[in-house]
Amino acid sequence: MAITAITTEPTYAPPGKVRLVFTASGGGNYVRVWCTNAPVGSQWRTKLDQSAANAKAARVLMVECGVAEKPDVELDVGGVYVLAAQEYTRGAASYGGGHKGDPDSYDSETKLGAEATLSVYVGQRLVSPIGAPEYGTAKLVVWVWNGTIRATTATTHGERTPAIFGATGKALTAAENTSVLSHVDALADITPATSMAGLAALHAELQLDLPLHFNNNGGAWHNVADAYNDSEIESLPAAPATPEGYYYAAQVMLRRLRCHMVNDDGSGAGGRLLHATGGGSVAAPDYGNLPVASRPSGSAHMALAMAAYGELYRAYVAHIANTSVHSAADTTNTIVATVPPLLDLHAEFIDAQRTLSPTAPATQNPAATELIHSAGFIEIPPSI
Repeated sequence: MAITAITTEPTYAPPGKVRLVFTASGGGNYVRVWCTNAPVGSQWRTKLDQSAANAKAARVLMVECGVAEKPDVELDVGGVYVLAAQEYTRGAASYGGGHKGDPDSYDSETKLGAEATLSVYVGQRLVSPIGAPEYGTAKLVVWVWNGTIRATTATTHGERTPAIFGATGKALTAAENTSVLSHVDALADITPATSMAGLAALHAELQLDLPLHFNNNGGAWHNVADAYNDSEIESLPAAPATPEGYYYAAQVMLRRLRCHMVNDDGSGAGGRLLHATGGGSVAAPDYGNLPVASRPSGSAHMALAMAAYGELYRAYVAHIANTSVHSAADTTNTIVATVPPLLDLHAEFIDAQRTLSPTAPATQNPAATELIHSAGFIEIPPSI
């Protein structure tokens, strides 16, 4: 018999005033709740730190009220609030008292069951860059509660998410692309692990399939085998364990795939007749499917690694299917690994950015979209 749960209204509460709802199993009518841990920067963490500094108990009373009440509590920072809750029966015994202030005149109070340790989750807003820097970037915004990404609404949370904000130019076109939007919506109600599930398997398959495709597989696709761009890929670790490892591996594979696609054997583009029209003697580099040669500045960020793998996956799949530069499509070294939802979103976003003739967003003049994508224009509003 105890307080078995403390939930919030709304279920996915943003920082601010949060309404607590108690579930009790002991049949009591009263509850006390203490905060024992709170997010850094919150007022409750400050109170706990002050209590510890004064050599007091590592808990601060948060609320006491009837079990059926729903008190509003200020939880000003997103994260996890660890609470201790005790259920009571109050006022069950008949007391009188012989004088003013007599303790016998106080309501009786009986503990019911053991004190419970419970957690209340307040939403945290997370932002990640998305897009190719040379085409323009935007911000992917998600909110999380406990272990899951959740959808938010403008009414309750001040914004609808998951969503892409702050896009301009080619990034704006991508942010309004219907396929990109469907991939954004797919992030709701999944865990971070699910959003990235399969990245290691995709890395392993790309590391295996790229050299196999390069090496011609018996002359099925190329004029000659590409024995120049495979070794560096084959030397990569089988399973990168850090953002730096993934970022570096993706850049190596992107660089070698680009060299392969433009017939570069180390002496420059065209140094080796790997790709030719119909497998003949007329060079036909695969310029149309080239991956974006992005080299973002700054530290190796996992968002950049995800974007790089997304672009690598897109370019490779398109390249091996291109019969304009191969004597036949490579149907042997295809990718069978599941593409993680977050990586798939990065791939879709960059693919929407790179096209010369995109569908104009409903709220943009078609001529503006066409000039931005096909003629290199940028939009600069008039000075006011």
